[in-house]
Amino acid sequence: MHINLNAMGTRMKRRRKELKMSQAELAEKVNVSNNHISSIETGKQIPSLTTFVKICEQLDLSLIHISEP
Repeated sequence: MHINLNAMGTRMKRRRKELKMSQAELAEKVNVSNNHISSIETGKQIPSLTTFVKICEQLDLSLIHISEP
């Protein structure tokens, strides 16, 4: 299975903005750095499974749909 990191990051960023949440707020809620959230949203880094699940929970996103191409 191939995961398009750019598309995944774009979906996360779109949802975060819909919730009017800053990167810093999301980072605090999932216990990672603001820079890590930025890198995930731009497709430069792959989140750990634990971080990915926490982000999806905070953004109320399905784990399946966020990673689909």
